[in-house]
Amino acid sequence: MSTQLAEAQRDKAKAESECNALKSSVGSMKESWAREVKALRGEIKKADEGWKQERDEVLEKNAALLKLVQDQSSIIFFFGESN
Repeated sequence: MSTQLAEAQRDKAKAESECNALKSSVGSMKESWAREVKALRGEIKKADEGWKQERDEVLEKNAALLKLVQDQSSIIFFFGESN
């Protein structure tokens, strides 16, 4: 009977030890994933800012080009086409 009790206590201690090891591993994984997600969000934000800047530059160039075309069209309309 005492052998069974000692065996049960040993098994319980082993199970508790394994449980604590698993809890520690899961906690470490959670912290690691949190760091990775934070870094990924930073990269995405940086990329978004770059794309927004590029988009704004393209829109400015487009507006300037449109104005040039409109001005040239006005000149051609006013003076007529010269060949």
